[in-house]
Formats: sequence, structure tokens, C-alpha cells
Amino acid sequence: MKFRAIIVAASMTAAFASLMHCGGDDDNNAMPDGGSTSSSTSGQIIPINEGGSTSTSSGTVGICVPKTCADLEANCGPQGDGCGGIIESCGTCTEGQETCGGGGAPSRCGGSARCIPQSCEDLKFTCGPAGDGCGGKIDSCGSCSEPQICGGGGTGRCGGGILGLDGGLYYADGGPCQPRTTCAAGECGFVANGCGDLLECGGCGPGEICGLNAPSICAAPTCTKTTCTAQGANCGYVADGCGGLLDCGGPNACAAAGQICGGGGPNKCGTGVDGGPDIGCVNFCLDQQKNDTCAPGQRTKLTGTVYAPNGKLPIPDAIVFVPNGSKTSPWGLPTFTDGVANAVCEQCTLQSLGTPLVATKTAADGTFTLDNVPPEIDFPLVIQLGRWRRVVTIPARTSCTSTALTPEQTRFPKKQNEGSPRDTLPLLAVSTGSVDALECVLYKLGVDRSEFTNPSATPGGPGGRIRLYQDNTIVNGAKGGARIDINTPRTDQALTSSAANLNQYDAVIFGCPGGENNRDDGTDDRVRAYADRGGRVYATHFNYVYLYDRAPWDSTTPWNTTNPQSFATVDALVNKSFPKGATFGDWLGVPLNTTTGVGVGALKTVTPPTVQLEEARGDARLFVSAGAQAWLTQNVLFPEFGTPVFHYTFNTPLGAPPANQCGRVLFSDFHVTLTAGASTENQIFPAECGGDNPAPLTVQEKILAFFLFDLTSCITPDVPPPTPTCKKLTCADQDIQCGFAGDGCGEQLNCNPCPTGQLCVGTPARCITPACSPSTCEAQGAECGMVSNGCGQSVTCPPCDAGLTCGGSGPNKCGKNDCTPKTCQEQNIGCGHAGDGCGAPLFCGDCPPGQTCGGGGVPNQCGAPSCVARTCQQAGANCGPVADGCGGILQCGICRNDEICGIEAPSRCGKAGPQ
Repeated sequence: MKFRAIIVAASMTAAFASLMHCGGDDDNNAMPDGGSTSSSTSGQIIPINEGGSTSTSSGTVGICVPKTCADLEANCGPQGDGCGGIIESCGTCTEGQETCGGGGAPSRCGGSARCIPQSCEDLKFTCGPAGDGCGGKIDSCGSCSEPQICGGGGTGRCGGGILGLDGGLYYADGGPCQPRTTCAAGECGFVANGCGDLLECGGCGPGEICGLNAPSICAAPTCTKTTCTAQGANCGYVADGCGGLLDCGGPNACAAAGQICGGGGPNKCGTGVDGGPDIGCVNFCLDQQKNDTCAPGQRTKLTGTVYAPNGKLPIPDAIVFVPNGSKTSPWGLPTFTDGVANAVCEQCTLQSLGTPLVATKTAADGTFTLDNVPPEIDFPLVIQLGRWRRVVTIPARTSCTSTALTPEQTRFPKKQNEGSPRDTLPLLAVSTGSVDALECVLYKLGVDRSEFTNPSATPGGPGGRIRLYQDNTIVNGAKGGARIDINTPRTDQALTSSAANLNQYDAVIFGCPGGENNRDDGTDDRVRAYADRGGRVYATHFNYVYLYDRAPWDSTTPWNTTNPQSFATVDALVNKSFPKGATFGDWLGVPLNTTTGVGVGALKTVTPPTVQLEEARGDARLFVSAGAQAWLTQNVLFPEFGTPVFHYTFNTPLGAPPANQCGRVLFSDFHVTLTAGASTENQIFPAECGGDNPAPLTVQEKILAFFLFDLTSCITPDVPPPTPTCKKLTCADQDIQCGFAGDGCGEQLNCNPCPTGQLCVGTPARCITPACSPSTCEAQGAECGMVSNGCGQSVTCPPCDAGLTCGGSGPNKCGKNDCTPKTCQEQNIGCGHAGDGCGAPLFCGDCPPGQTCGGGGVPNQCGAPSCVARTCQQAGANCGPVADGCGGILQCGICRNDEICGIEAPSRCGKAGPQ
């Protein structure tokens, strides 16, 4: 048996993934058929989709399943999901090596976004140090033989003194070389100064790489952006191939009837299913396009109220729609399979609606407005709630007009195949009890007398849709009720005696027999197994015997069957604290027209909402267990006795996750139709109901009518979701040792400062002591004397050979000339120990707190390790504060009104309740 339902969007822009979650545990959408509820307005047009983009326009509706980065073969930059949505990022490329789209493949990391260092040979240098063209340094390309000097033959070349090609000038008489002292625009890293030394030109700007296109010249990687047209996209968002995003019209760009973004393929308007063949606007959709000429808000529409088969009792949460699977009967509407014999527990997802053109849902008072119906042609209209379904033909309507339908047009069918082969009633088994004629509720609702029959001799055989059995007799006063004739079988012999007998039905109803008739374990187990397979069980009063003494159903409420309270009349409080209960309470208050009998009018008081019950009992009491839901309780609390629960429900299998529950049990601890002392034993149906002219439905019968429709509708949880909470994370939970962080729930944390001399760096943040890698004599080309190790200390290099002076051929070079000592300032040394170039030590000062000599990556200069703060996106956060990885804090925004920061994942917005 398949009980399917569709959730009706209160807003046409609501995400369809949440709309289709009718079998989950988010009871914000719970209703008897799995939809959301409304107490004051009729339902809205619904998009019939299964995930992804939805259509807010008319026409046959497509389905679009969003693409992932893997589907799009993208590994960098943002992407469009093909259905009008955005994927924020598919990754980042290795900085300084690749760029997004740089290799020619859109949204793929690639390209030569790196600089290849030059060698002395590449530069044609024969002497002195050089820059490698990528911001690095070559310590030495060799030395010159006297009398030649480095630079005398051109930059980095030995010679006798000519005009240097790089601007350095040597005099022909061998005089001193005049080095250039400034860098040209765009130069970077180390460049030759023309006199055998280097000029440091610094780094490049953001996004640029030193030497990318030419040695020692800054340049930015290039990437040619693609366009929407080049990608064939006409809706949604697509990647530009270079790490950016293109707006191709957004998710609502598809204006043609029935089209959605992604219906014609990723980011293409169409009506196909997940990019499959575009079925286009077909059948009644073509006629519907005549509404395009209507003024805003004036498209052809229908209004009305859905009723029970009697045309008097309004029905909430029914789906009203125009099918579009075909232009001929049965219009593409699927058939139902009776019972649960297929052994598949099917949680409701997309109800068996066929291919709706437009659809809506009735409000608590049964009213609806169906907008944008096809004008100028006869068309079918379907009303459906679970297994109740009726198809009627609406005569051609003038374009741009509104038509109010009559109750005769909008009632549920009185019998199977009443006017269409797709008119259906649920297949029900009724076990009649002598003091509770539940079958009369169905009869008074307008179900045709011909549908009440004896069961078939074999499961699945012919018969009416309401099949009667008589309860067991002579046990503790328990007696069977009415019957069709003397051939009406006993419940224990023909219904509960085998799984096959039970499994043929959509629902089984057990009316009170007037006494406690305990069932054997095998019978109890078969009834429970039937419900666990997706069957529906409704029991009243003494038929608590199916619930109270065998696990796990016995745990659903505290039972008091030995000395229960008994009430001739009692005020029952309506529990409106959960969505279905709110719908029930609003429905009970729908006014009754006492002249026509149309309406409900069942409330005794509005505040608080109460109804008056007759012949009620106190076998079940508060408080019901987790997984069960109380609907009606005594209006006055009696803690010492336990407050009676007059009606409660639970979904089955009990204790299973809501997504795996497909059956339902209802228990009413009151008699529905009879006063005390009355009996229907062996009466011939419908005599016990008043014969051919039954009285109008009583208040109690109307209450049971609501639950009979609920019984055969889609399963959704009754229990409201727990109050959403967010577990706050501590610094220790996140392994953060310093700086600021977020607690994952939208608040800030102070994870303490670092000790003096340490820095807060990294993700997760750590206190570190700035480190410096010391340099050597060899690395600096020093032959003698003392030099700085770049970290605040000095290094003593080997002494010169006899007859040579340290500094005689240059700083820290052995030679025959006199040496002029260099100061710290002349050597651009800002801290620590160094040498004067002539073999003597120098001390160039200490660094301030928090810095060390060389700690910032520049030798002989005070500094601290740099820390690049991460972004909210890199932290995976979209709400509240998070640590920036450098001891600071990021503010990552706030959530929408229907979301809570941290409810699903730390610092991520999520729905307030299970999804």
C-alpha cells in the first residue's frame, strides 16, 4: 500500500527539498496528508518537484537535481549548480603555482603560474652575485682575474671598464664602478646593480608573481573568462572559468510556461526531468497559455470547498489539482494498490498525483483557490486525500475569470468508480462491536450503502470498500455488533486469524464490543505486524486489548484498565500544541450552518478549545510516551489519579526513526455513536445507523470522521520537534590555545593571549616563539672575519692566509689592500651581532618584545612570522564569530529567521528542528 503526499508550498520560492520531506521528522509541515497547515487561508499553488529547482509558472513542471563540483568536473572557484543555485567554492589552486582556469580548462587549476629561476648561464653572468629572476638570489657567478673587474664587460661580466648595459659605469682607466641605486618600475626580487653586487627591488603586488613572464619583472597570471552564451546557459549561475561567477539570469529567469532552470539541462530552461528530454508545454499546458493575456492576479481560477461524500462536512488538507498526463481519461492518473501485502513499508514522498498542471491544498475549513487553470476547454479536476480520490470534469471557463464550484463538484466520491475509473475509496475492514457502531460514521459521511459488504471468501476478492466483521462474543460481556447478514464472519476467525486477511486492507477498525476480550499473543503479534508494514489500526475503548499488555505498544501510555474513570459527559481539551492538533482544533471551530447542516461547529468553548464527549473512559492516562501524541485529554488535571487521555495516536514501527515509519495506530477511549446501555448486536446494517434516513453527524461522530480521514492519509510525525539547541564549543573542544574564536553558536570566545615573546599563529591557533634560520659564512660568501648569522648572532669565518688582509678585496674577502670597516647601518643590519667586514665584531642592537632578529623572514632585521588570516569561507562558517587563525576574530554573519547558528554544524546556519 502506498500512502503518498505532497507538501504545499506556503511560498512559491520555498526550497522544494524541504517541501518533499513529508515523511521526515520536521512537523512544521505535518498534517493528515503530510502537508503544512493553515488555519485562515486556502492553500497556495504548489510546485510538484522532487528536489532542485521548482517552477512558479504554469505548465507541465520539470525536475532539476542540483549538480556537484564533481559532476561539473570543477576543482576551483564558485559554480552554478545547474538549477539556478550557487556552489560557493569548488576549491582553491596552489598559490604561486596554478590559477583557476590558467591551464585553459575552465574552473580547473592549471597553467604555469610559477616562475622558473634563472641560472648564471641563463643570464650570461660570469661574475658576482645575481638575482634568479624570481625574486631569489644567486650568491656568486664567479670572480674576475686581475686587472679585470666584475661589471667591466657589462652586467655580471668581467672586463676592463666600459659603460655597463644596466647603467653601471666603469671608467676606461679602471676607476671605480658607479652602481645603479634604483629599481625600474615592475622589477622585483634581486637584480644586478652593474658593479658586481645586487639591488633588492622587493616583492610584487597582490595576484602578481615575480618573473612569471620575464626575469625579475612582476606579472599577473592571465585567464580568459568564458560567457553564459559560450556555455549555453540562459538561467542560474555558472562559473566564469577563472574563479569567478557569471549571472545568467538567476534562478527565476525561465518565464515560459512550465519551464524551470535546469529542466533543459544544467542552467538551461526547460521542462525535462534532471536535464532529460524537454517535454515542453503539452496537453492542457497549451490551453493554459491563454492566461498569459490576463491582467496580474486575474488568471482563470477555481474556488470552492472540499467536502466528505455527503457534501456537508468540510475536509482540510486535501490536494486539489488539474492532471496533465494526458488529455483523455484517466488523464495519466495512477492506480492505487490496496493493502500492505507487498511487504514494502513505503514512507510518503511525492503523492500519486500523476503529472499535475497546477495544484493547491485546502485550508482548515476545506476552502481552496486553484489559480491558472486552463481556460476555453473542458478539463479534469482531482480532489485527493490519501486513498480518497475523485475526478470531475469542469466545463470550459472563460479566460481571466473566477468560478466558484458547487459542493456537488468538490465532494469526495460516494463509491468506487463513481464517475471515473480513478474515483477511489480506501479499502477498510470494520470489526463491529455491540456498543460502538463506527461503521455508521462512514455511512453518515455519505459512503454509498452498496460499499458496505461482507468480506470476500479469499483475500483480494470482490466486495465493497467497507467490509464488516463481527467481534468475538460471550467473553466478559463482549459482543459483536451489526452485520450484513448471517454470513458476516467473526473477527477472530476471518480477520485477525491470518496475516493475509489483515494485509489486504488499507486500514482496520475495531469498534468497542462492550467488554474486555483479551487476545492471544499470536493475534496481537499479527495486528502489530500489520501496522508495522504500513497498515492503519483504529481501536476504541475495550479494544485497548490490542495495545495495553504486549510490548512495545503497552508503553505508549500509562494504562489503568482495572479501575478506570467513567464519564457520562466530560469536557475534553483539544491539544493544539502541534501542527496536526492545530489543524484539528481550527477545523472543529469551523461554523455550522444549522439550516443546511454544512460545516462543523463541534467546539464547546474556543478558549481554551474544548469539546464535550459522551460515554468516555479513563483507561489511558497522561503522559503518553515519546513517539505518541495526545489529542484529547480531560480539561481538568487529576495528578492523583492520572489525567485521562481520550484520544492518542502513534506511528509504527514504534521507536523506529520517523523516516522509516509508515503505519499508524489511533485509540479513542470513548464511544462514538451510542448512549449507555444501547446495543447493536446482530442488527442488520444500516438499521443501527438509522436506516435509509440517518440523523446528521453528532459532535463525537464528526471528531471520529476527522480521524478516519487522518487514518488513511500520509504518515508524518505527530510529535513536535524538540526545541532547537546548539551545543557551544569551548577553546579546548576546538583545540585552540590562543586568540579569539567562535563557539559555533554565534558567540565569541577569548582563548587567552600568548606569553610575552610568543605569537598566536595557525589553525587551530598555537602560541609559538618566532624562529629564524641562521646563515653561514659559505652562504654569505664570507672568506674571513665575522659576519651576522641573520638571527642576531655572529659567525666567525676562517682567517686569511699570511700576507692577506680580511677585507682587502671587499667585505669579508681576503686581499692585499687596506680594509675600511663597515658599520651596521652601512651593511643594512638592524639587529644582533655581525662583523665589520674587516674581521672585527659588531653589535647592532636588540629587537622589541614580540620580535626576534630575522624572525620576520628578513635576515638581520627585527620581525615576527607573518600570519595570513583565513576567511569565513575558508573556515566553513556562515554565521557568528570564528577564529581568523592569527589570534583575531571573524564575524561571519547572521542566520535567517527560520534558522539557528550552530544547530546542525558549528558556525553554520541550519533549520530550527529536524529536517
